Parts: sequence; C-alpha cells; structure tokens
Amino acid sequence: MAYDIKLTVTLREGTDDAVTVGERTYPSKTLAEDKRFVLTSAVAVLWDSDADGAVADFDLLVLTSDSDVELELTCNDGDGNEELSGLMLAANVPLLLGSNVSRYNYGGDVFDGTLDVIDRIRAKESAGIAANIRLRLYT
Repeated sequence: MAYDIKLTVTLREGTDDAVTVGERTYPSKTLAEDKRFVLTSAVAVLWDSDADGAVADFDLLVLTSDSDVELELTCNDGDGNEELSGLMLAANVPLLLGSNVSRYNYGGDVFDGTLDVIDRIRAKESAGIAANIRLRLYT
C-alpha cells in the first residue's frame, strides 16, 4: 500500500480560506495489524509488542477515534526507567506516527536519553461516551 497525505485546514466554515500545510507521498507499506475497539469509561491496551501475534514494531501507525480519548505511549515497557507519554487523540483527527522509535532514561534533555522504541499503547475514554477506535500498524 502506498499512501498520500495531504492536510488542509479550513480557517472559516463555509469559505474557501484553506491552507495546505503539507503534501507527501510515502513508499509502500504492508498492513500488519488492523484492530477496532469500542471503549467506554475504561482503559484498554490497543497494542503491546509483547502480546501473542502482535507485530514487534511498526513503520507507520494510523490511529483514529470518533470521540476524544487519552493515549499513553510507553517506551521501554517494564523497565525501571520506562517512559510514559500522554496525549489526547481528538475526535475524527487521525494520529500518524512514522515509526515507533522513542527515547527513555533521560534527565533534563530527552535527546540525551537512550534510543529505544514504543512498546505499548493504551487508551482511556473519560467522558462515558462509547469511543470507536481504529488502530492500523504498517511495516
């Protein structure tokens, strides 16, 4: 699968005031995992590289939800120096990661940390609304 990404931002509803932020065509990738979740007021593991049948790493992640959900990305899972990163996945705005490379075990500057990978992705829906989440991993 080759894919194109084009991001257009409409500044005012109902007008043609739009800005193209960027365009790029990417080389072919193979869909390795395609999972769907319905999450309501709970925490779920969306991907764990150590789970049976899971891919060990990815070259592209595409994550979507029809409502806002919180995400937790874990680098070096299970180690005493694991790093957790939290972010919000906004409704109907896809999250794209071009790899699972990350860093852990850093002091004041993340770039001084040890190079590793994201091992686990969890999600939490806090509003009591069923969130339909789709996770696609490509290698």
